[in-house]
Amino acid sequence: MSSDRNDGDLAAPTGSVAAETTDGITITALSDVIDLPSASPNVVGITFDDDVRVEFEIRTQTNGRWSGWQHLHASDTEEGSRGTDPYYTTDTDRIQSRVLGDGGSPANAKVVSVASKRHPGDSKLVAENAPMSSESTDRDVSQHAHSIDHASVPPCTGTGGCTCPLCAASAANVAKNSVAQPEVATRKDWGASEKLVRNAPTIADSVSAAVIHHTDGNNDYAAEDVPAILRGIQSFHITGRGWSDIGYNMLVDKYGRLWEGRAGGVKKAVVGAHAAGYNTGSFGISVLGDYDKKAPPQRTLDAVAEAIGWKLSLSGVKADGSTSLAGEEMKAIVGHRDVGQTSCPGDEFYAKFDSIRQAADDYQTGNKAGAGEEYENKDESDRQPGLVPGVIDSNARDART
Repeated sequence: MSSDRNDGDLAAPTGSVAAETTDGITITALSDVIDLPSASPNVVGITFDDDVRVEFEIRTQTNGRWSGWQHLHASDTEEGSRGTDPYYTTDTDRIQSRVLGDGGSPANAKVVSVASKRHPGDSKLVAENAPMSSESTDRDVSQHAHSIDHASVPPCTGTGGCTCPLCAASAANVAKNSVAQPEVATRKDWGASEKLVRNAPTIADSVSAAVIHHTDGNNDYAAEDVPAILRGIQSFHITGRGWSDIGYNMLVDKYGRLWEGRAGGVKKAVVGAHAAGYNTGSFGISVLGDYDKKAPPQRTLDAVAEAIGWKLSLSGVKADGSTSLAGEEMKAIVGHRDVGQTSCPGDEFYAKFDSIRQAADDYQTGNKAGAGEEYENKDESDRQPGLVPGVIDSNARDART
């Protein structure tokens, strides 16, 4: 992926696109229409330098029809440049991005487009990584319970959760007893490029909390598209935003499959790049898709709960409890919006967090997560006028070729 091309630079609005949206919001910058290779998944995002409070949007064209404008979540970083989350598309012909707001366009705002080729082995890999609910014969973890004496002991302020004697004993049981690790496809499985990785992973002492994200992107991807999407996200994070590696510690698809993210080992407290200011001591897990208007399917929620329940158990943290992260008291399972200026992971996904906390706790205590349900995708597109063609920036690498 070429990082020095300026073909995707954002410019002031010109031509047939109005300088304001229909609801009166100023369009401060607009990209060219960028042609995409529709035969492969594509990952698109915007990178920029300064911290201007603006909104970013993207629209896609498929078979001559433009979608409506869709929000891109911007995020701060502790490494590399500022930018949006990666937005992936499948079977899309063109994309266009714009910046909204009265604060002016951020400096050096650039559209980064990554074409991630499908690999012949992707379909077989997906079949081998069929989602399954792991069971353990020794997940005999005692239930978390507070007594009336809880008020007489110190408050819950420890990095591993509550520090009262009862809760500490419960946390010790979580750490001592084996909570089964769910099936997780490795980086080698999905073709992560280790040559792209900039630095060795940083490992924290333990994981105190889980931070849940969604990636942005369309929800109608096929199962065999997922490895290519992951390769595209890794390339965007490293070469587009200048991160050391893919930012998330783990990713989940809509089929309930778990995928290893940042290198360093899924059992270790690897420091990611998913939540600026809260990366050390947190486990960043992101679901492929946009879940602002519709929650992920139940099988995906179950996979998220199982992954978090297992991961927190390695540090003795109760999934339904409270914890301390970056010097702040919070629930052990939070969303990106709880620790950053973003609406990620979407309103409908966020509304499921109480049930995720309960399911993660059930997993820690030996109870099975809920059954899956069929996924439905009813997204619709709005017809928009065609615009002049643009350019494509790059290709994602595949470590297996």
